[in-house]
Formats: sequence, structure tokens, C-alpha cells
Amino acid sequence: MGHNFLDHYWDTNAHSAQRHFRLYGQPDPAPNRRANGAYPLHDFSCRLSGPVLGDLYLNFAHAWEREIAFGSSLRRLPRPDFSAYPLRTSDVDVPIVGQILRTQPQYGVKDVMKSYLQAVNNVSQFIHIENQYFRWPPLAEKIKASVAAQLARGRDPAAHGAIHLFVLTNSSDAGIGAGTVNTYRMLQSLGRADALPGVARQERLDAIAAQRKALAARETQVQRQIKALDQQHSMVPVTNPAVARQRAERYAPLNRELEDIRARQRALDEEEARLQGQGSLARQDDELKATRAQTTALEQERDTLRKRGADTTEIDQRLDQARGRERALQQAYDEELGQTIPPEDIPGLKCHLCTLVAPDTAAGEDWVEVYIHAKLMIVDDAYMTLGSSNINTRSMEVDTEINIAHDRPEVTRPARLQLWASHTNARGAHIDTKEAFKAWADIMEENTKRRSNRFPPIAQLAPFLRTSEERKASD
Repeated sequence: MGHNFLDHYWDTNAHSAQRHFRLYGQPDPAPNRRANGAYPLHDFSCRLSGPVLGDLYLNFAHAWEREIAFGSSLRRLPRPDFSAYPLRTSDVDVPIVGQILRTQPQYGVKDVMKSYLQAVNNVSQFIHIENQYFRWPPLAEKIKASVAAQLARGRDPAAHGAIHLFVLTNSSDAGIGAGTVNTYRMLQSLGRADALPGVARQERLDAIAAQRKALAARETQVQRQIKALDQQHSMVPVTNPAVARQRAERYAPLNRELEDIRARQRALDEEEARLQGQGSLARQDDELKATRAQTTALEQERDTLRKRGADTTEIDQRLDQARGRERALQQAYDEELGQTIPPEDIPGLKCHLCTLVAPDTAAGEDWVEVYIHAKLMIVDDAYMTLGSSNINTRSMEVDTEINIAHDRPEVTRPARLQLWASHTNARGAHIDTKEAFKAWADIMEENTKRRSNRFPPIAQLAPFLRTSEERKASD
């Protein structure tokens, strides 16, 4: 569910970087046996049987009848009885009571949204999310509210453990698309703006500029009030000490406010300097842009030589050197940028923000990010929902979406452990989520080092990090 019925959306669990089209420049002659997309893609499908199919059918029937013209003989679909619809059971199937959830704006139905919010409100141990998008701030706020409520009622993270949040989503241009601002708001709410440091930096610089403007306007008002007092007092000389004290008392709150405004302005100046990296980020960015321009020029020159059939050995060497300089500069810039936006601690909540990469990326090659098209959430192995709904405003309130939810741990726990084993190369598939959280952290730390050294990954799991400063506010 949520799976597009298109050939290039099909992939295997291996999520290999080796694509037939990439290797041979033509479509795979046997696409039914191998992954045939241009890049690895992660998604889910499920099979349903039994009476729940009646709800799915009725949802389709309502949509059909809404679109077909009134009075048409094709408009009315039959209403079959699904109460005795057979279950297709096997040795591995577990019967469930499933709930169909919809987002249907035509009828004001927001079942998916209600179910997501209710499920995270009830969390006691962990939440696992895999979704194409992660940019619906109300969900983050609900998670934090649930954690805060438990702490207020006596939950002690040291004694009872923290709530662990595992998130897998896209960080690439193709994956995150034009939704960087809403993604930032989501991550900021969870204390993880450090995963989008470029956008976070620009958003905070804009906020500083707005605060500075407001402070300057208030400073002007206070100065005018002081000037008005000066004019009043200049007309009547004061010889009485009591009157002098009264006048001083009229100045005192205005002077205190001026001091406060200037202290806040100094704090903004310090924060701006920190975000700017004391000026080094601007210099590094200029150098990186110049190197990119050089790389692009060399690529164009090489392509021209190839078209002429000329030897490109020398320019290939120069191009490799330019790309090496660009990678080194990018790494230095990313490290400097990352230091300007540290993660923020949220008491009682620990969050892993991850993406997936092709595990068979060869040494010396850029890592290939797996496109995550999944729409899955698991809470405490007691709740699972799968379907077409993304974690964004459109899926929760505007688009037409459908999910299924159930509460059978006999289904959910094996599915979770299988997923975690696949993502972590069997290193982080623990029943205990505290142990799993640590294992995931170790894997992502190791993969960060291997990526910077251009070594192959040890597992599909990689930390979410997008340093681009480009901001787009689409959903």
C-alpha cells in the first residue's frame, strides 16, 4: 500500500547501487526478476484478505460514484456482502482485526491524522517511522507533549528509560523536494535542526534580523520618550531635591529598558557571529563555489574533447584532482557548518534521524542514497499502520489517502526486527530498543567516517544530513 504500480518503483531488499540501465545504458530485459529503477528505492506492499476487503471496496465505490455523472447506468456499483469473505491463510499469516483509515477531504474525514496523533500519544517505549516525507510539525509537537506528560506524572528516564524515536526519511534533492522549510520546522521541534544546518542557519539569521529590527524600533520609541522628558524638564529648572528625585524616577524605567535592549542587541550580534562562523563560512563557501565552477569547466572541456575523439588522459587527471579538492572543501565546510547548529536535548526523548544508502557502493565512489517511498509507523510493537499517507499536511488533511492499522504484536514485532536487520546488516535488530538505539548510533558513526574516507558502508543505515541552504516552503 502506497506502492506505485510502475516498473521503476520496483526494487529488492538489497537496494543495490548496481542498476542495469546505469551499467549497460538500456532497460533491463528481465525487469520482473531484478530491480529496474534508476536508483534504489525502499517501499512496502501488503496483502489483505477477509471481511476488511469490504471496507476497501466501499471506499472505492464511494469515490467511483462521486466521479460518475448522476443518472448514468455506470454510477451505482453493487453492494456485495463481505461478512463471510474468506481468509487466505498460510503457516506464516496471523489473523488481525484491521482498521481502514482514510483522509477524505470531500467528506471531512481525517482518520489517518487522528490515528497517528492517538498512537504517538500512547507511546511508552519507542516510535519507528519510515516515510517519504517528515514535515508535519503537529506530529512532533504531539510526541513531545506525550513525553512531557509522562515526565510530569513521575516517569524517570534514568530509571524507566527514555522514549526512543527512530525515523527514516529522505535527505536527497529528489527525496526531500521543495519541502525543506517544513522539514526544518519538524526537526527543530524535535531538537534536531543540526540535521539541516544550512536551512537552520538561514532561518535563524532571518529571525535575528527580524528581532534586531523590532529592537531598533523599540529603541527609537524609548529615545523619543526620553527626549520628550528632557524637553519638559528643560522648561522648569529644579532646585528642590524631592522634585529632582521624582524626575529621576521617571527616567529610570526608560534607562533600564534601553540597557535591556542594548544587551539583547549584543546577544544577537554574538549569535549572528557564531552562525557566520566568525566569517570563515563565507570564505569557505566562496572557495567551494570557485572550485565547483572549475570542475564544471573541466567537465565541459573533457566532453568537447571526447566528441572530437581526442585523448582525454591529461584532462581526466586534472578533473580527478579538482573533484578531490571539491570533496575536501565540502567536507570542511560541512564540519564547520555543523558546529554552528548543535542538537538540542529534549528531556525524556531520544531521536535518531536516518536515511538509507546502497550497501554495495564501491570504494572511491559517491554513496547512492536509497529513495524512501515507504509510509510506515510502529509504536511499541502494539500499533502498526501502513498505507499511502505521507507525514505532511497534504496527506493528513488535503489529499485522498488510505491506510490500514492493527494492534497485533505477533505481526508487528517480527516485521520490525526484519526491517531493522535489513537496515543495519543484522547489527541493530534488538528487541530492547535502548540497545538498538545505541547500535544504530554506532553504525551511523562508523558510516560517517567511512563516507568521508570514500569507503563502502557497513550497512544501509546512514545519518540524515543535508547541508544545503536552499529553502523552499512547499508541502
